[in-house]
Order: sequence, then C-alpha cells, then structure tokens
Amino acid sequence: RNGDYELAVQMYTKALAEDSSSHTLRSNRAASYHLIGQYENALADSDECIRLRPRWIKVPYYNYMYMCVSMNTRSSVKILILP
Repeated sequence: RNGDYELAVQMYTKALAEDSSSHTLRSNRAASYHLIGQYENALADSDECIRLRPRWIKVPYYNYMYMCVSMNTRSSVKILILP
C-alpha cells in the first residue's frame, strides 16, 4: 500500500514459495510486476492465474491488459516508423 512494488514482488514471491497454488498471491504479484514495468512477468503470472482458477472473472481482463502492454513495449518502435 505504500507504493514499494519491488518489495511487494519479493514478498509475494516468498509467499508463493510456501503456497504456489494461490491464485490471489499470483494475481497480486502480477499487478506489482505491472506497476514496476515488468510486463512479461506480469503476463506469466496472469497466465498461471488463469490455469489455477479459470473462472475467476478479473483474471482474463488483467491478462489481456498485460498482454497488450507487453506487446506494445516490444513493438512501439516498429509502430512509430510505419508510414
């Protein structure tokens, strides 16, 4: 809650070492990854959330958002130079 998302990633990673099946921990770590610009990691955690809890309504939305941001980051230079 204090905005230290790098510390949050560390804490969620530690918690996931104890309970790797927690979709909530994984979703929260994905959000923290997103907030520090680690979009590929956010997407990977979001994908795992979908695997763990496929009917959780918020996961597909966040997964799509992380995917779009990740793709945008990788291809933004190519998009800018297109005619």
